[in-house]
Amino acid sequence: MITELPTVGTNRLLDLVSDYVPDDFIDDLFPLQNTGGRRHALSAPQLWRVHLLAVLTSTHSLNLLVKQLPEQPVWRKFARLRGLLPSARMLHEFRDRIEVSGLRLINQHLLGRMIRRQGVAPFSVAVLDATDLPAATGARFKKKPNPDVRSSRRDGAPDLQARSGRMVHWLQKTHPETVAAHAPFLGEPGPAGQLGGSGQRQ
Repeated sequence: MITELPTVGTNRLLDLVSDYVPDDFIDDLFPLQNTGGRRHALSAPQLWRVHLLAVLTSTHSLNLLVKQLPEQPVWRKFARLRGLLPSARMLHEFRDRIEVSGLRLINQHLLGRMIRRQGVAPFSVAVLDATDLPAATGARFKKKPNPDVRSSRRDGAPDLQARSGRMVHWLQKTHPETVAAHAPFLGEPGPAGQLGGSGQRQ
């Protein structure tokens, strides 16, 4: 049993992964079509393997990958390319042909092989598909203030004065000596419960 995979970009990794590519499934899913005289030079499994090279090697650009293919015999062996090599246009036409739905069918096939059970398994496997999660596209609304917070900020000054008046009233009841000693500095709440009104002492 393999416990560690070879490093990405090594030939050993390509040799190991090559046997797991579902060539027959891809070929049945996207068979060669009659183009009226112009035939596809490469099959769908070959073109899909070329796209895999952008993930399994250190070259992540398909355009650069196409340029490096003539110098990489191991890459050509992995993609099962013999004579003709793919161009950037061929790769683009392949992606346009199979679309995202086709790529998902291949991924689902690979996933089914990974989690296929033999008999009764002691555990189950769940895979979360991140593409079905809602994207955080409402970023411009994240800093929009809450209506309750906005209203409290707008009326903050009167509310603060009212609470200050209630605090002074509470101090007058519970600590009359302290309030009397500091009365010239605290003042008394005015008729509207505001400090600094006509009842404030100078």
